[in-house]
Amino acid sequence: VLAAPLAIDAVVALGLRRFVARALLAGALLAAPSAAVDGYYYGRFVLPWLNLLLYNRSAASGEGSQLYGVEPWHFYLRNLCLNLNLALPALLLAPLLLLAGRLVPAAAGEPPPRPGRAAVLLSGGYLWLAFYSAIPHKEERFLFPAYPLFLLAAALAASEARRVA
Repeated sequence: VLAAPLAIDAVVALGLRRFVARALLAGALLAAPSAAVDGYYYGRFVLPWLNLLLYNRSAASGEGSQLYGVEPWHFYLRNLCLNLNLALPALLLAPLLLLAGRLVPAAAGEPPPRPGRAAVLLSGGYLWLAFYSAIPHKEERFLFPAYPLFLLAAALAASEARRVA
């Protein structure tokens, strides 16, 4: 979910054929050693990432990860309030500010803004937040992979707000 917009951008930049070739090469270089180590220690072929996804997707009460507690959909927004403080409004307004940045021409001597691509690349963080907010069992650590994109979105939003003001 987090990398899907990056993959789409790579397909656009490289073309589908080159993207697939590079993805297969990277996948083989990374997945083969991981599968070998996992298979050795588990004693059979396993895909831990798939097991994790299947375990956490269960929406039935009392099954899967829900055994460890559930939280309301806004749990992560409350955590982001605590962790990001003043950066949270910028994070939440980033898509609108990046869109507004497209409408305001660049000042003389500045390169033209390209917020459209930034919005696509940052959308993975918002997709991650939406995906994990929909799962009943929530832990703060589930958001850790998205924090760099959240902070980048907040920084770009602050920069765009300053530029268009």
